[in-house]
Amino acid sequence: GKYCRILKNKMTAAINSGPYFGILISNPNNGTTLTGYEISDNDIQDVFTYFIYGYYTVGTKIRNNQLHNDSHTRQGYLYGIYLNNYLTRCDAEIIGNTLYNFNNNSTGAYDGRFSIYVYMNSAPNTQNLLIANNIIDLQCTYYTPGVYVYGFAASNAGVDFFYNTLYYGGKKTNTYSYGLFLIQMY
Repeated sequence: GKYCRILKNKMTAAINSGPYFGILISNPNNGTTLTGYEISDNDIQDVFTYFIYGYYTVGTKIRNNQLHNDSHTRQGYLYGIYLNNYLTRCDAEIIGNTLYNFNNNSTGAYDGRFSIYVYMNSAPNTQNLLIANNIIDLQCTYYTPGVYVYGFAASNAGVDFFYNTLYYGGKKTNTYSYGLFLIQMY
């Protein structure tokens, strides 16, 4: 698919009943990319694992979404925005999203919370990944990288990280919390 838009939707779920994904964009033919998706002005609440998940997407624009986990008590890992672009370019924009209450009710000792997770290894990017004007309130869990970006090997582009607000609160101790976690950026 090309140039699809997912705009102004509200998604909710009963407590601990799912869904596993809020929005999933994926091509069943690995290595074939989906181009020009826009995900904007959505309100997604109480998913199990992924609020927005893109797999092999190019030029995705994720803007002004509200992602929050108000009721779930499920333990484990939770991702706000997850893009996996192994060996394909990303050229994504993640702008103006609000992510909050990610650990509101969880009692798990080893929970992990990722607000924004981007994986791009050996990707031939033509423009920088833009992450800007997002508000992220994670409430610390065991493992909490606020924004995690993995790899731009063999790439001519990098990451523009501008004007984001990250807040870490909560009652847990002995946590591994990071604001911006960049790994293998060469």
